[in-house]
Amino acid sequence: FRYVSQSRYKVFGMISDLVSVFDDANLTDVKVLKSAVMNGILSKYLKDAAQLNELKHVSLGEICEIKKGKTPIKSSVRGDFQMITTAEDFTNTDHFDFEGSAVVIPLVSSTGHGHASIKRLHHARGLFAVGTILAVVFPKDESKHSSKFLFEYLMTYKEELLVSKMTGTANVTLTVNSIAGVLVPDVPIEVQELISDACEKVDELSMSMELVGLNAVQYLQSCIEEINIAEKGARLPRYRIVTGK
Repeated sequence: FRYVSQSRYKVFGMISDLVSVFDDANLTDVKVLKSAVMNGILSKYLKDAAQLNELKHVSLGEICEIKKGKTPIKSSVRGDFQMITTAEDFTNTDHFDFEGSAVVIPLVSSTGHGHASIKRLHHARGLFAVGTILAVVFPKDESKHSSKFLFEYLMTYKEELLVSKMTGTANVTLTVNSIAGVLVPDVPIEVQELISDACEKVDELSMSMELVGLNAVQYLQSCIEEINIAEKGARLPRYRIVTGK
């Protein structure tokens, strides 16, 4: 498998190839773009997009340790450690419960009233505490299974993989056992890292488009032109975007 390089050239080139499959109306949809990036990279890994249905999967319970958060959110005391809740931004607390790299998943619906919903997941690193209404998913071997890849994959497909497993009437919840049964692609760590890098570029793309007022094709083309100009004379692939229009 040749996708061992984590260079920005391959990442931008991959995204530029894939972005052409969308109509302009979908070019600002981060989930759609990340899904296409993942499918494109996995297709190249398998050598054929038609083989995606045959991709081997593994359950989170097989490759991860899954634990419930330990810190009551309302009684948490301010301090020097990251405190992860269902909110978008981390707060802080006076202790840590976990150490390492993990995906943090809410166990309670974000909307309530009998409706299943998960607004966001978090990717945590270092020393951190987690609220009791969230679960923490640690890869057993980070050299084989990347927590960043798991975060990107689960976040992109959270409706299909996580929200669909939520149960209850008044209080809709997700269980640790349900999370353990979620299936994710079982691919080499190099493929996982390439997907993670590409998804990071998609996030940068989304923020940059908002700042400069360009659509995805225009912004990607400007980035790729900068790469081509900067590396003029070097033996690197030259990229361009073909929209089909």
